Amino acid sequence: MKERLRWCAALCVALAATTVSLYWSVVNRWVPCNLCWVERACMFALALLCVMGLFRPRAAQRLAAPWAAVGVAVSTYHTLLQWRAAPTPPLICSPGAPCGTPEFAYLHVVTPAFCAWVAFCSIAAVLFVPSAFRARTARPEC
Repeated sequence: MKERLRWCAALCVALAATTVSLYWSVVNRWVPCNLCWVERACMFALALLCVMGLFRPRAAQRLAAPWAAVGVAVSTYHTLLQWRAAPTPPLICSPGAPCGTPEFAYLHVVTPAFCAWVAFCSIAAVLFVPSAFRARTARPEC
């Protein structure tokens, strides 16, 4: 039962992030940058894998780990770009939608990339931290 609850929580986060992302594009007509597309691809895949995790948790966990890791890595770099803490490479960003310019920034910290980072970290924490503790406690003492 706890396993299913974890997958439901991760699914809720993934669906919320996907819905917000689509709202920003369709309703607000914000053009996503190249890094936003990578973050979206990871989040969409995680949403589907969370549905799979409700029925086949072990297989879905093995498949979700790389998507979550890539999502955390890309959104971390994207957040640092938007906070001006990392240089903007010219090959990644397009002139129509620059990666370093956020559509909004509340308190100069909360940007769309930061929201994606929070979602990816939340999903990773819900899915993988309890497994690490369970694996550590299941080992026999020598």
